[in-house]
Amino acid sequence: KAEPHAGGMPILSPAAAVQPPAPPAAEVHPGLPDDADAWERIVKQAGLRGAVGQLAQQAVLLGREGSTLMLALAPENMTLAVSPLDTQLEQQLGKLFGKPVRVHCVAEDASEAPAARAERVSQAAQKVAADALQNDPLVQDMQKRLGASVIPESIRPLET
Repeated sequence: KAEPHAGGMPILSPAAAVQPPAPPAAEVHPGLPDDADAWERIVKQAGLRGAVGQLAQQAVLLGREGSTLMLALAPENMTLAVSPLDTQLEQQLGKLFGKPVRVHCVAEDASEAPAARAERVSQAAQKVAADALQNDPLVQDMQKRLGASVIPESIRPLET
């Protein structure tokens, strides 16, 4: 900060000292996902269908190197990481981001893939629904008085 001096010449305060230049920033690709949550949002947003959609749903984003997305697939799902599926995924992501995107798939733990996360949420909702039905006083009364039974496979959680 410049402050006036009695002689009319400003003097610089210590805070205004010249700072060394910042190191060059890494290549930035705005919009490309950089974590599992962002990948899940992108997969939903892209609306991918069929085998390409399965490739995206079964993958976990490990990281990003420039415009290349490093994806993990469970070893049993590596059959999805073949041409033309990986190329089609790159093309769809490129359209979404308006720039070329590459994917590189490796066989690793994919327990945080969008499909695996959705399955855990579905199973938890199913358990809540089954427990609520089994603990419902009216259901319990019908079971006692009428010999009714609940068919577990018929229970479906409410969709919200």
